[in-house]
Amino acid sequence: MRSLATYFLLFSLAFLQSCGTDDDDDCSATICDAGYADLNFQIIDSNTGENIFDNIASSEGITVVETSNDLEADFQVIEKNEQKTLVIYTFNDAQFSVMYADEEIFTVSVEGEAITEGCCPTIAITDLSIEGAEYMYDETTDIHVIERSVRSHFTNDESLENYHAFFENSRLQIDVISDSNDLKMDVKPGNKLVFKLLQYEDPIPEAVDDEITRIVYFEVDPNANNFLINSDNFSEYNVVTGISGSISNITYVEQGEIVGEKLNDNEWKIGLNTSAVTETDININVDQTETIFTKSTYEDVWMPIYYTHLFY
Repeated sequence: MRSLATYFLLFSLAFLQSCGTDDDDDCSATICDAGYADLNFQIIDSNTGENIFDNIASSEGITVVETSNDLEADFQVIEKNEQKTLVIYTFNDAQFSVMYADEEIFTVSVEGEAITEGCCPTIAITDLSIEGAEYMYDETTDIHVIERSVRSHFTNDESLENYHAFFENSRLQIDVISDSNDLKMDVKPGNKLVFKLLQYEDPIPEAVDDEITRIVYFEVDPNANNFLINSDNFSEYNVVTGISGSISNITYVEQGEIVGEKLNDNEWKIGLNTSAVTETDININVDQTETIFTKSTYEDVWMPIYYTHLFY
């Protein structure tokens, strides 16, 4: 996130110049903080009332973007009233998008005006609106409580392993990262079926940062009823694999086999065994016995590469 220090220097200089203009107060020795307003949000699961940052989601997965300039906003997640609270700092009228991974939780638009209290100016919020979620405002704490319905596997200890889906009317966009052979990829609207396998491991639940996620993505002709993908035609199907732990890598699959059979418009039976080596010599081996891949119910929202969606 952008540091408040830059704003502090600029605003404190401006505010120091304004100090001492009141004939009744001697403000000449007053040092003013940056005149920002803080917007406070708690995000809870509407089904359970649980704060998502308690056990469901990591605060490190939160990003806030000021949509007017597409820059990361100034924010932090801190304890307020014994609850983890997202605090966004603003110096002017602004619109923000609050994201978890690649998923938008809600948007907020704010208008404010500069006022002076004593020697120092500050920003008073004159209007605030929230879209994308139900919410309540607690006047006593000045906190907006955002309610979103969290997917059940995050709250009932169901495993994230064996997550399988396919997307209709889509395609893979794969680009080589400059100065390396590693890849970046995304799922875009297109004329293919894109399949995603995600395997998640948390070897020691009590340990921090030992989780490992493996992925396999590939695309198939939507008119196909079955397929066999191997080293002879990996490139034709754009088969990529990836691993995410302390670092994340994506690369093309080099060896193995993927076998698929269409069961109906909503289900495919697929088994695979793939392997690849990344530019940094990391071996990625993914083995999945025959299982059912189901059609994604999301419209115009593609699943993040290494994550499943948090919210319904």
